[in-house]
Amino acid sequence: MSISCRKDQNKFFEKVDVSYKIESDNCYDKLIAFINGEERTLVDYSEKLKLTIALIDDFNNDGNLDVLLENVKGCENSQNGYYSINTQGNSYFIFSTNGKDFFRTKEVGNDWGGVKIEKINDLLHFTIDSTEQRFYKDKRDIPETDTEKVYALNDYSLQLKSSRFIKNSIPREENNQYRVFAKNGLIIRDSPNGEPIGKLDFGQIITVDRNTNIELSLEDDDYRIDGYWYQITYDGQVGYVFSGFLINTDYCCSLFMDWADISIGEEGILFRVHGQCYISYPIKILNNNEIELIWSPSVDCKFPSGLWEDYGADRSPEIGKPFAKYTYKNNKLFVEYYYPDWVKKYSNSEIFMSSYDINYHYLNGN
Repeated sequence: MSISCRKDQNKFFEKVDVSYKIESDNCYDKLIAFINGEERTLVDYSEKLKLTIALIDDFNNDGNLDVLLENVKGCENSQNGYYSINTQGNSYFIFSTNGKDFFRTKEVGNDWGGVKIEKINDLLHFTIDSTEQRFYKDKRDIPETDTEKVYALNDYSLQLKSSRFIKNSIPREENNQYRVFAKNGLIIRDSPNGEPIGKLDFGQIITVDRNTNIELSLEDDDYRIDGYWYQITYDGQVGYVFSGFLINTDYCCSLFMDWADISIGEEGILFRVHGQCYISYPIKILNNNEIELIWSPSVDCKFPSGLWEDYGADRSPEIGKPFAKYTYKNNKLFVEYYYPDWVKKYSNSEIFMSSYDINYHYLNGN
C-alpha cells in the first residue's frame, strides 16, 4: 500500500486493492466493493436499480480502480423473474475511491445505444447521449434538446468536457466515392452491358457520376451479386461499371465497420452468432486502429451462451475488464486475447476468431 499527498480537497489517497461485483434480485441490484479485502455495499437493493458494469479501470489516473455503471431502465419484475421494456434510454454514473472513501458521481444521460469510451491524452473520456427516442425516421423529427456530451472523471466528480446538439451533427448523405473490390479489377464499358474500354484496379477509389438504375445480377464465388450500372468519367469519356464490386467509402475501410460476423461501432462490438443469437460488448477505444473489448456481455440468445463458465481454464474473463484487443491493419482485423486458455476451451470458440477479413459482399448488401 502506498500513501500520497494531493493538492485537492481529498489531501491524501492510498493505492489499494479494489474490486467490484453486482448481486441481483431480479430487477434490483446491489453493488459491492472490496477494498483490501474489506466488503462495502455501495448500492443497496432499496435503491431499486438494475445495474450493469460497463468498465472497471483507473479513470482519474490515481492508481485505484473505478467502476462505470449503466443504470438499465425499463426492468419489470414478474412471477417468472423479470423482463425489460425499452421505453427509455439508460443513464450512467461512476464510483471512484481515494483508497479510504468511495465517491459517487451524478447520474447522466438518457442513452439508447451505449456509451463511447475513448482514451484521449491518457485520460478516459465518456460520450453519453440524452435523447427522447431510440430512432428518428427523419432528421427534422429530432428535438432541439437531444444532446451528445463528453465527460471525464476530474478527481472524483464528472467534468463536462464538451457538448453538442445531435440535430446539428447528423452525418451527411452517402458520398459518391467508391472503392473497387473486384480481385481481378473491374471492367469499364462504353454502355451498360457494352464493350470494354478500360479497367479499374482492385482497391482503386473512383467517383460515381450517377446510378443508371439498370439492374444486373452475376454469380461470383458462390455469391449471387445484385447491382446496377453506374456511370463514371474515364479518361475524359463516359464509362459504365457494375456496382456489385464497389463499396462506398463511408462504409469501408476502417476498424469501425461491419466485418461479416461482427460489427464494430464507437459504442461497442456486436457478434452475430446466427439469426437467433446476438452478443454485444462495450469497448474502449485506444486509437483509430485499436480497441479493447470489455467483458460485460449483453446476450440475446435462444440457447445458453456458456459465457459464464470457467471451463477449467487457468484464468477466466472478469466483468468490466479488458478481454481482448482488436487491431486494424492492412484492411484486416487481428485479435489478441488476454485469456487465451479460456478462449481455447470455450465451447463456442468459433465465435472468437484470431483474425477477420473484410467481407466486401456483406458490406455491399449481397
